[in-house]
Amino acid sequence: MEVNKYVIGFAGEGWGAVAALRSLKEYFTIECLSKDQDVTELLSSDDQQVLNFDSFTTEWILCAGYKPIIKRHLLEKYKILNVHYSKLPAYRGLHSTAWAILDGAKELGWTLHVMNEFVDDGPIVYQQVVKNDEVSSASFYMNYFNSEVQKYLGEKVRQYLTGKIIAQPQDKTKASWVAKRTHKHNYVSFNHSLIQIKRMFRVLQRPYPLPKVKYKEKEYEISDADFIININVKPEVGRILNIDMEGIWVGCKDGYLLIKELLFENIVVKSNNNFKLGTYFYD
Repeated sequence: MEVNKYVIGFAGEGWGAVAALRSLKEYFTIECLSKDQDVTELLSSDDQQVLNFDSFTTEWILCAGYKPIIKRHLLEKYKILNVHYSKLPAYRGLHSTAWAILDGAKELGWTLHVMNEFVDDGPIVYQQVVKNDEVSSASFYMNYFNSEVQKYLGEKVRQYLTGKIIAQPQDKTKASWVAKRTHKHNYVSFNHSLIQIKRMFRVLQRPYPLPKVKYKEKEYEISDADFIININVKPEVGRILNIDMEGIWVGCKDGYLLIKELLFENIVVKSNNNFKLGTYFYD
């Protein structure tokens, strides 16, 4: 049987799953496990949906954006591949691209790997790496990786299944692990360097929540800001030190966060009417 006639299982949700499934469908007929309408709308009359992971009839399954933990007996029953958006073995776990940007990683990437019982630990089938430009947003990189997954994934899976690619074990000495980002990670910490804060602003852009601050029991989103590094001063962190036509100047570890626009419940807030010199934001 030709490889492009193979049936392959697919499990996943979200924009990465959409990109992965589009690529797979160039080469395979699909058994699909997903509750994501954007995913299931891609299925044709030759494909079929399954109700749960134990219902696949195929030998091989690919996961992309599949969040539930896959139990050991399923790992023993099937051969499973996974798409992970990091330069493995670094940044195993959730929200890996965001964490890599926050850490100032020199390179970002996505990886196709064999799944085993440990987090993003299995041998690497294919990996694509790009330079972190220290400017572009996390959304930019995620969209770029989605486009590359859609372009190459199906071909690389086919090459692996036909023995043209041999998976290579990961070097665990270079591994790192990250966990899911939560609401608490969205607050600006003025004790951080402005480089760290700027990286946070690269991660927290629409469609994600924007960076947040608290002021007098209210929570605000920062929709526009500049980062004024001044190593010759030691401002009191989190304190409003100036308000002018440019915005609110807040002391940070190595300069000032110039907040140019704030939102409260998605409405722009006038800085001179709502904030006072000498008072504090807090995280």
